[in-house]
Amino acid sequence: MLAGLRRNNDSPAPAPQFFASGSNVGMKDLSSNEDGVGPDNFVVFDTFADTVTSLLLSNLVWLPLFLWTWMEHGLLRAFLLNSISFGFQAALITQSLLTQHLCEDIKLDTHYTSSDDWYAKQVEASTSVRKAPFLMWATFAISYQTEHHMFPALNPQLLLEIQPIVQETAKEFGIHYNFLSSSLQATRSVYKQFMKLGMKPDVKVE
Repeated sequence: MLAGLRRNNDSPAPAPQFFASGSNVGMKDLSSNEDGVGPDNFVVFDTFADTVTSLLLSNLVWLPLFLWTWMEHGLLRAFLLNSISFGFQAALITQSLLTQHLCEDIKLDTHYTSSDDWYAKQVEASTSVRKAPFLMWATFAISYQTEHHMFPALNPQLLLEIQPIVQETAKEFGIHYNFLSSSLQATRSVYKQFMKLGMKPDVKVE
């Protein structure tokens, strides 16, 4: 089952576990040269089978562990230990989201128009962070957030392959590309951003 989630290493097939809900067109409405990704026509590949697989994987580990802890050590300890585990998981997710969306060099405009370049905005408003090879594998390379924003249907292997291409293309068109070479560097950058915003807010209140 785990191998099934890492399939299609050589094709741009969708990875449903990373899609936001909602599509603005159906698959049958896409033309032959559209891939269902981007600002105009996008498709969420989310089937009943995807939902069942996610539920099975999430409960396959958690539920037996919870029940065993309950039987061996009581209900209170079972809730306590699982709360700590989920809290730690939430902290990791929060840290990941902050480092990919709130580093010091991101550019967030207060106003957008229909003439704005959607792809350029994705590049300027997010950060790609290189992590250790094992972490890149374990997290589906989601820390390459800029590439994920632009091409959410790409599998992890292709995200790794297109990163230097996206970076070089951004440079070619004069678009600022945010890239940090480690999680530690990204965390420091977020703290600097917090310090800057805390001392000098970007929005002046009249």
